Amino acid sequence: MLTESLRGFNLVLVSISFLTIVLWPAVLIYYLFQNFYNWVNIAWLFPLFVYFGFLSYGILFLIQSYVFLKIIFNPKEKTGNFDINKPNKAIIYYSISSIFMRIIEKIFSILLIPTVFYANLIFKLFAKHCGKKSLINPIPDPYLISIGDECVMGRGVLIIGHEISGTRIIIKEVLIGNRVTIGANSIISPGVIIEDDVIVGANSYVKKDSVLEKGGFYVGNPAKLKKRKLISK
Repeated sequence: MLTESLRGFNLVLVSISFLTIVLWPAVLIYYLFQNFYNWVNIAWLFPLFVYFGFLSYGILFLIQSYVFLKIIFNPKEKTGNFDINKPNKAIIYYSISSIFMRIIEKIFSILLIPTVFYANLIFKLFAKHCGKKSLINPIPDPYLISIGDECVMGRGVLIIGHEISGTRIIIKEVLIGNRVTIGANSIISPGVIIEDDVIVGANSYVKKDSVLEKGGFYVGNPAKLKKRKLISK
């Protein structure tokens, strides 16, 4: 659970983000679509104007977030073990990224866009690495996650790159290889390395800094090796 100091820090970032990045595109989109609707003046088109206006806002906010996180503010140091009472660039980047990802996911969810579509889109834009033909769930810290080719995640899988313990926040990358399957409702913790052809059983918990070796089937809380499958060369 977040401490009071980190809550206060995030509150400041939320306020700044709202005023500088979240609010102005909403005003712009509202102004443009309102004037266009008044010009067309067809009442039955109003729901479509609302939907596509909100969709346009979501796309604009997505572009803004990409420009800000990838170009304007993209510090080299993003991982480590930090004191949350002394925010640095890594903590600021984590906090802003977390805020933006939640907003983007909420917008596309309200628009009833399939989760698998917007989750993969967000991950491809913001992830450290995204392989081909992988089915991704929403990921809170995409910039800390690398996922290889042909990976599949079940419903409710949570992959996180941060952990808060007392007054410390640990921010670590998660590396997932090729052809990895992660069962429904499993949790992957910071610092985990999952090698190629691994299967993680449903409802499993992979604890921090674990290494799941190639071709293994892991299950449990914490996840342990149950068997190793033969991998054809």
